[in-house]
Amino acid sequence: MNTNILLIFLCIFFSSTFSDDVSTTSDNPSTSSDSPTASTVSPCGAPNQTQEIVELSFNPNEIFYFNAPFDIQFMDYFRINHAFSQRVAYRIQLEMSKKSRILVPKKNGILEKEETKRKVVIGFSGFKFDEKKFRNDSITIEWVNVPEDALPGVNEECFKIWFAEDVTPKNHTLEIIYNP
Repeated sequence: MNTNILLIFLCIFFSSTFSDDVSTTSDNPSTSSDSPTASTVSPCGAPNQTQEIVELSFNPNEIFYFNAPFDIQFMDYFRINHAFSQRVAYRIQLEMSKKSRILVPKKNGILEKEETKRKVVIGFSGFKFDEKKFRNDSITIEWVNVPEDALPGVNEECFKIWFAEDVTPKNHTLEIIYNP
């Protein structure tokens, strides 16, 4: 399976690399249209702006608690629940106090069609807790549908395309509360 993906990628790469060296003309207007060719097909697929973005749910749904002690490194997780047969790309953004040491090892991911639950690891590195300095921390999860024609194993460039300025992703925010 991975070999096939690699071969497809190499074919796309080489065809786009060498397509500038070859010029063709056609007398038939139907063959010279703007139809996609191997050199224009992106491994990221073409985003469908008209398709409604699927719903996700989260556990916990509103508040994520970090419990003391805070002077050690600690890792936990929250869960993303996905009940649809649509691939979904998500990214995580953190809103942190100046002294916060929140860690999210993997901030981007894709939920595959058959994947109904995903544990997202979150934690913190050790810090000295001060209730006055740790306020308004939160986790925001944004998501969009992955285009049907996107290849498996996409990279950061695809996330840039899927979350472009003209795309309005759905989002959900979890408040972070520190429980001393």
